[in-house]
Amino acid sequence: MGMSKGHGVTVSVESPPAGPQRDADRIEMANLPRWPMPPRVVGRRETYQVLMRRSVLNDIRAHAQSQPDVEVCGVLVGTLFRDAIGPWGFVAANLRGNYAAGRNAQVTFTSETWTDIHHQMEERFPRQRILGWYHSHPGFGIFLSDMDLFIHEHFFSGPCQIAFVDDPKGGDRGLFVWRRGRAVREEYLIDEDLGPQSGQFEPLPTAEAPGHEEFHEVPAGRRGAAFPLWTIGCAGIGFLAALIGFVVWWNR
Repeated sequence: MGMSKGHGVTVSVESPPAGPQRDADRIEMANLPRWPMPPRVVGRRETYQVLMRRSVLNDIRAHAQSQPDVEVCGVLVGTLFRDAIGPWGFVAANLRGNYAAGRNAQVTFTSETWTDIHHQMEERFPRQRILGWYHSHPGFGIFLSDMDLFIHEHFFSGPCQIAFVDDPKGGDRGLFVWRRGRAVREEYLIDEDLGPQSGQFEPLPTAEAPGHEEFHEVPAGRRGAAFPLWTIGCAGIGFLAALIGFVVWWNR
């Protein structure tokens, strides 16, 4: 979608359909883990929706503000789930597009950028997927330019994949979802993960959800669970050493 001006009025210009298969309503749900959207998140509608963490939104804005005069970019990382309504996407993290070539009104994913992204995915998010990408529009609003659409159609063409645009100067931001071959701006949901619920966003381990382990975060209160095992191991070694000492003493 591009923007043009005529007689002082800004109008929206839609790009031609990129292919009917690019449609969020065509997402295959058979192998998606079943997980209802958390009750603290309101606004679930009867369509494919995207839930984004507040911490992700904050980091995207910080990334955009770090270079306020040129565009920056990155990818959105997360997992697809299904509930009683249908599929939905959860954006759990973002990876900044290091080594990207940014200009005032254009950004390019270089080969070095993709190499770094794939490395980070393997190291940090091996069980998650790239759900889309983001970039900034410093001071000129929320839309997808012809170059943006080229990137979206050639690198993020999956029906579940999204484009997110942040304007660090104007303050607006928007998300685009594939609908009948077009990238359409839609509302997104926000998980306020910076509050008391932080660190407790987990899928439900149900038998009908093959692959539910693809997204599993250990709540903060459980992250010390390895300590008792370490203590038991040390106690066992100490007991064995004492037993050997006793046997040596007895046979003297």
